[in-house]
Amino acid sequence: RLALSLAVPADALPQSIFVVVDDISGERTAREALRAQKEWLDLALSSSRLGTWRIDFESGSVKGSAAFWEMMGLAPAPSRPLQELTAVVHPADLPNLMAPGELASGADYDAEIRIRRTGGHIRWIALRGRDELRDGRAQRIGVAADLTDRRITILLRAAAKKRERAMLEQRHRLNNLFPVITALVNMVGAPDNDIASYKQTLIEKIGALQATHLLLSRDGSLSASLRDLIVQELQPYMGTHDISISGPEIKMAEGSAESFAMIVHELTTNSVKHGALGTPAGRIKVVWQFVAQEPGADIVFEWSESGERRVSTSARRGFGSLIIGAGGEPIVGHSSKLEMLDHGLKYSVRLPPKAIGAS
Repeated sequence: RLALSLAVPADALPQSIFVVVDDISGERTAREALRAQKEWLDLALSSSRLGTWRIDFESGSVKGSAAFWEMMGLAPAPSRPLQELTAVVHPADLPNLMAPGELASGADYDAEIRIRRTGGHIRWIALRGRDELRDGRAQRIGVAADLTDRRITILLRAAAKKRERAMLEQRHRLNNLFPVITALVNMVGAPDNDIASYKQTLIEKIGALQATHLLLSRDGSLSASLRDLIVQELQPYMGTHDISISGPEIKMAEGSAESFAMIVHELTTNSVKHGALGTPAGRIKVVWQFVAQEPGADIVFEWSESGERRVSTSARRGFGSLIIGAGGEPIVGHSSKLEMLDHGLKYSVRLPPKAIGAS
């Protein structure tokens, strides 16, 4: 660098020129290195789709690169009032952007905000940086990255996994249902070769399974409340008969729930044909409770009817007796007991929580 000065001091020759020569090789090298570094930084930011920003809380302004303003959905500008961003930032995310906090020098800043675009589209922007005090002014500087594509990919993957999980659960549920239907077909007989009666019985039992299947599918949890299984069968008679249902909240897993529903269905069907539900004066009391207040205790289920029965206590035991375990083991649980009374009946069965998957 040359600095020239024309001067005529008293002791100098006329028309003298003073020349100052500075070697600025180091300064120029540093300037070129800084420019190259900035070019590399701009290239890195551009290829990674990052933008830079700086918020001055003292003046309430924000500066940003062209990429930053593009993410915000705004035209490039050297600086904008911070308040202007309230028009595009989701209201719930404004505190993450606007509040300066304590602004301890060098404190990291990490937040995500949603940007509202024209047409109602939402884009997710990640802001990473640090808080600092510069010349006594509170500032926040950092980079911004558009996470929208990544968020959409994550949501699509989650939706696909959820759909795949639902399909597997549905397949598993159907696989569990087929053996139950097969067992029903094998258990139901055709008395006196009455095919019509055989078909009607099968239709009724499969209908009960269908109702339980729908109950299990209602919330996608593959379980049903023991109370709901009972109410499902007795609901049509609650307005015309004296029916009481009580017991703690117990969830039954699929398979066990379907088998238990078959027991309740058989008790209800028998009551309609021969017992309390077949007469307006009939009464039914359903109660279940834990044998002991301790983990793993059995659940005792009791069904009591009062009212005149229309068949003798020596009536032939058929398919329903196999289901509830009259004189044998029920299809779910153990220690079943059926008492036929002059004016009603009592039935009880013990349900081990481990066997029925109760929670």
